[in-house]
Amino acid sequence: MQTREQQFAARTYERMLAFEQSLQALDNENKKHESLKARRRYGSLCHKMAVMIRSTGLVQALAFAMRKQENLTFVHDVAIVLGMKQDASEKPSMQLLKQAYTSDLVAYMDLTADTLAALLWFKRFAQAILKVENTDDADAAAEENRNATP
Repeated sequence: MQTREQQFAARTYERMLAFEQSLQALDNENKKHESLKARRRYGSLCHKMAVMIRSTGLVQALAFAMRKQENLTFVHDVAIVLGMKQDASEKPSMQLLKQAYTSDLVAYMDLTADTLAALLWFKRFAQAILKVENTDDADAAAEENRNATP
C-alpha cells in the first residue's frame, strides 16, 4: 500500500511525462515557440498555484486558473492526480471545482490540503522534467513586454 504522497508523486510524474511528450510532438512539428510558451505557462502554474490557493482559497484559485483555455491542461492534470475520474459527462477539472465549492468546511479543508500536497509534486517535477524554474516566470514576462513594445 502506498502513502498519499507516493500516490501523488506517481500520478504527477505520469502527468508530467505525458505533458512533456506533447511538447516534444510540437517540437517535431517545428512549433518550438508554441512548445516553449506552453512549457513556461504550465511550469508557472506549477510554481504559483499553491500560493494562489493560500492567498485566495481553493475555489477562487481554480476558477482563476480555469478562466484561460491554455491553463485547462494543468487544472485537468491536478484533478487527475487528486483522483478525479475521466467521465463522459464531466471533465476532471470541473469535478474538482464542483467538489471544492459544494463541500462542507471539513471536506473543503481536506481537499485544499490534498491539493497543496499534490502541487508540491508538480513544482518538483516542473523543475526536474520540464526544466522550469520559478525565475523563468519573470524572464517570460520580460520577454512578452519587450515583444509588445513597438
